[in-house]
Amino acid sequence: MRLEWTHVALSLLDQLNDSDASNVRQAVERLPSQWDALQNQNRLKRLSGGLSSLFVLNAGRDLRALVERQGDKIIVRDVVRHHQIESLSQAYGKHAAG
Repeated sequence: MRLEWTHVALSLLDQLNDSDASNVRQAVERLPSQWDALQNQNRLKRLSGGLSSLFVLNAGRDLRALVERQGDKIIVRDVVRHHQIESLSQAYGKHAAG
């Protein structure tokens, strides 16, 4: 599998301090070889709320990467703080519902 970063994800990654950015990069770089293991460890979970194609990857104490798997490609869509996940779940759930 190959990784692809969106412009949004890269922009947010650039705003992080070096330590946090490194943690996010390391977490994401494990995805191609450890997708199933990370799901089993609950470090990679499907975003609740109805948008089934997005997953949330725990990328540090307070950071999460929103990723999508499309065939042999993993797309990093966004990098967010943990507290933003609930709002995103609700927003995508409303969007998916109608």
